Amino acid sequence: MKRNSIAENLEKGIELSFLDLRNGGLRLTARLLTPSPVNEVLYSINGEEKTLPLDKGVRINDTYCHIFEIFIDKSLLSQRTTLDFEYNVYTGPFFPTEFSVRGFYCVENSIMYNEGDTLVFMPYSKKLFRQRRWTYWKSTLLKPEPAAIAAFIMRIGSWILKPFMPKNMWLISDRVDRAGDNGEAFFDYVLQNKPDKIKPIFVLDKKSKDYKRLKKKGAVISPSSPFYKFYYLMAGAHISSQLDGSRLLYVRPYLKDIMNRQRVIFLQHGVIEHDSSSYYNRFNFGMDMFVTTTNSEYNSIVSIKAYGCDEEIVKLTGLCRYDCLKNEREKIIFIAPTWRLSLLEDLQSCTLSPELESSSYFKFFKGLLESEKLKEKALSMGYKLCFYPHRMMEKMKNRLNLDGEHLIDNSTISYRQMFERGALLVTDYSSVQFDFAYLKKPLIYCQFDRDEFFSAHTCDKGYMDYEECGFGPVCYDLDTAVDTICKYIDNDCALEEQYRQRIDCTFKYTDSQSCQRTLEKIKEIYNVN
Repeated sequence: MKRNSIAENLEKGIELSFLDLRNGGLRLTARLLTPSPVNEVLYSINGEEKTLPLDKGVRINDTYCHIFEIFIDKSLLSQRTTLDFEYNVYTGPFFPTEFSVRGFYCVENSIMYNEGDTLVFMPYSKKLFRQRRWTYWKSTLLKPEPAAIAAFIMRIGSWILKPFMPKNMWLISDRVDRAGDNGEAFFDYVLQNKPDKIKPIFVLDKKSKDYKRLKKKGAVISPSSPFYKFYYLMAGAHISSQLDGSRLLYVRPYLKDIMNRQRVIFLQHGVIEHDSSSYYNRFNFGMDMFVTTTNSEYNSIVSIKAYGCDEEIVKLTGLCRYDCLKNEREKIIFIAPTWRLSLLEDLQSCTLSPELESSSYFKFFKGLLESEKLKEKALSMGYKLCFYPHRMMEKMKNRLNLDGEHLIDNSTISYRQMFERGALLVTDYSSVQFDFAYLKKPLIYCQFDRDEFFSAHTCDKGYMDYEECGFGPVCYDLDTAVDTICKYIDNDCALEEQYRQRIDCTFKYTDSQSCQRTLEKIKEIYNVN
């Protein structure tokens, strides 16, 4: 086919993203990236041209993204079959082959490899397998890049260590430096219930304050361990409340035949109420299962194509940590806003912007914490306030006056303790609202910068209408927020009936069996009986 010059770099053209087995054939998921919307994409199978209609696409910066699927019937896999497109083609990180490395992939009794920009499917034979394997090794070993050498060492090391390594390993984690989220809750459940053939191992930095505590429960490995790379490569599943697409990304092009057979399970660390598809999408992280908690969240992620997840990927099981939550209410009001992208100078180090103190964000929460009216009301009714910023904004505490008998320090309080001990939550757009709501506790939204937040942060406005569906009143200025908190204190932070009804309609499951449902869904994907 004649190639269009639109794909002169890796930001334009066809990105081959995933290859999944379906009904004995193959489903190829791809993205067409163009500078303007298009209505169709042309491709050919064995030289026969075909046209596939496209939807209107999603705009990402200055590029339009059209997601589409092509089904290759199993009958075509019994003969030499070629797949070609009108645009230049490249592969995403989770597609089984890499054009530059000329790797191959065995699937459905076929061998898939590439000739230039053309995908080729051939019936499996030992001779062809040995031939393609030699081509792969030669192209890898002749490359001078350190990544190619590292991948070679990892591959050989894995073969040598395989007889001594646990079979059916599941690597489970939360943040690299911290446990205590859905990963740990699921890890505990697997350890307690001991599903057959599964060896759970928790991934946590040895310097973490949680390391020794987790070590007492079961097997733990640090990412800094010399054996971690081999564990990572030989694990059958990576199960985490976080998504970290950077791990071993540098060697992925040389190890796609191994890494694309692993299962990536996203346990989530909250409930997504905004449109976060520009980040939490399958094209960025290659997840095989995406856990959701509410009906609205499930429907949102399935229906927004930019997530790249359909009903086979998205599962409504509930968050694992909900199984552990207990209502141990104390007279503490937690003020827990989420972070702001515009107020961070460096994401990696969480360095705050020099403009922080002049921002509406800083001024609002400073005013709230220093309000004499709120301070007097809290002390008179025996309540205390605790400022609990998102970890990205943790350094903001150094610029606030957090002294006073009405305030307590959050440094020794975990998120779980905040949910359990809190009597009232004051937040803005944070997903911690759902944990409080799950325990039938009241909350207040402070959305003084709504327009700015959805235009300058990492997400777009989603399905959540706070006035119509929220779990508490919405305040748009400081005075209203102070008055509303004082009103709740006067009523001993009781949950109002209208918000109780909304909570009951939101959660599909409140039975403390989220871990069990999650395990069953993972076993289905992982083919464990």
